[in-house]
Amino acid sequence: MAPQDITNTVPVVPYGELSPQRFWKEFVSQRRPVVLDGLDAHLAELSRKWTKENLSERAGDCMLEVEFSDEGAARKYGQGMKQTMPFRRFLQSIADGEDSRYLTTQDVPTEIDGHPALYGSPLVALEGDFPRLPELAGSLVPASINLWMGLSAQGTSSGLHHDFHDNLYSLLRGRKTFRLWPPSALDSMYPHGRPVKRWPNGRVVYSEQGNIGPDGVDMDEERRWEEKFAAEMELEMAEKAVEAGEQGAKRRLQAANRRLDAVMDAAMDEGSEWLDDFDAMERPAQRPATSGAAPIPPSFSRIDADLPPAEIEKKFPRFKGFSSAITCTVEAGQTLYLPAGWWHEVTSQGFGGSKDAPGEHMALNHWFHPPDNLDAEAGFSKPYTSDFWPAVWRGRCRLAAAALGGTANPGSEAGGDLVLLQAAGLSHGPVDHHHDHHHHHHGGKSCCSGHRAGAGYRPLKWDGPWGMGRRHHLNRFLAVAAFQAPAKRRRGL
Repeated sequence: MAPQDITNTVPVVPYGELSPQRFWKEFVSQRRPVVLDGLDAHLAELSRKWTKENLSERAGDCMLEVEFSDEGAARKYGQGMKQTMPFRRFLQSIADGEDSRYLTTQDVPTEIDGHPALYGSPLVALEGDFPRLPELAGSLVPASINLWMGLSAQGTSSGLHHDFHDNLYSLLRGRKTFRLWPPSALDSMYPHGRPVKRWPNGRVVYSEQGNIGPDGVDMDEERRWEEKFAAEMELEMAEKAVEAGEQGAKRRLQAANRRLDAVMDAAMDEGSEWLDDFDAMERPAQRPATSGAAPIPPSFSRIDADLPPAEIEKKFPRFKGFSSAITCTVEAGQTLYLPAGWWHEVTSQGFGGSKDAPGEHMALNHWFHPPDNLDAEAGFSKPYTSDFWPAVWRGRCRLAAAALGGTANPGSEAGGDLVLLQAAGLSHGPVDHHHDHHHHHHGGKSCCSGHRAGAGYRPLKWDGPWGMGRRHHLNRFLAVAAFQAPAKRRRGL
């Protein structure tokens, strides 16, 4: 029996009682949802801080794509209907009582490592208010951070769908009711896409997505990365041999350079798209788009919750009905962990709201690349069987630290990288030179240096997906990455 099939309830656990190790062992490795009663310490004050005035002043000029619905009282989102407007105008519409718009995921730029940035507008203007990597996540690698906002007194639906990432969903205002089905229900959920694989961790692959692994990596891209890494290691060893004056070292260096050149040439000849699982998520099912709407992603169900039960049963005979769902309610000040592949239909209500908009609901979510090393003990420190995503994260951490003018100290396991990463805003929280609370949870290592035993770690060098050998190899990579189109993210809760 798969881990995600062993429960039919969603437990509620006090956030403060859950260590990263326990969170991994009891929920992440078991692919089991859980409601956490509380929020990450750095998010707890945002409900008070993020007022209309605060957000307008700091991020009001950010341009957004906002979902809208013209279905009257029975608002339903996730249909691809979008409007472009400044954040300030969206905030004012909420204050004016307009309930037809919903802020969801936004397009983001591509970083120089060829993968989508962690977040786009308006969060780029709110940096410093939220952690990139919540402490509870342990060694999971962040994929995306998103802000969700809307206005609803009667309740709006997300549409029935599943996500491609593990979700840590922090509700700042309002109330969300989740109807859930495990990944094993895939065959009865009638997705728009054609599923070709469901990995043990719940990650679903559709026919239009390509050769995607359980952690969301394009396996052809992973193969190229592994070939690059091996070639780069040989280049570094050859350089050391030349420095040591070893016999034949110059010929070895020439051969190593040719080998790395060949790897880079092959990658470009194959038309590498630097595929990320967000790109895979965005490839829509091959169906005509309705007027004014983008194509519906393959992970959305064809089942319409508004249809009468008898009609649903007739059209979708394998579906066991909405009464078969596992239901849980998330209140403001609580966090939901939902593993990749869990089907969910979410009703959002502005219960309570704020003084600006009594019916407002607001959430901040962190998506993580789904782990595929589900060992309840060993998986905590190494949640991925491949080092691809950890290498991407290490590379981003080091680039961010370098941008601040820092130099990592590989000899200082407990402090060198951690201070730089915290200063760069990529670790769990603010720098405390006197006492590092997170040192306990990471065995004296930072979130990135904790992966040093894995393949791909080399002190003081960027070891992202294509790494750094000699400077001209890096320049070739940057030239390719510069031509990548902005990555796009759509759909969700």
